[in-house]
Amino acid sequence: MMVAKQNASAYHELVDLIARSDPQRVLAFRLSPQTAQRVETLISQEKANELSSSEQEELDTYMHLSRIVMLAQAQAHKLLHGTSTPKAA
Repeated sequence: MMVAKQNASAYHELVDLIARSDPQRVLAFRLSPQTAQRVETLISQEKANELSSSEQEELDTYMHLSRIVMLAQAQAHKLLHGTSTPKAA
């Protein structure tokens, strides 16, 4: 349980650092078309149970980074627009 709290704290610190660096730029961040296509391909392969172990690690990394970016974007939104976060589409 203590490790989970430490990990959450590390996430929070990293997310806050990213969000505060340039909130508008953080909100505007999008993957390149090539990277977005690669992620889509990996997700499709995962759904079809066709991922190699290295591809699964690659997808896991993308998903981990995606979580950090989403949290940083939510924090950047708070910094620019107050305490409310944008609603999911």
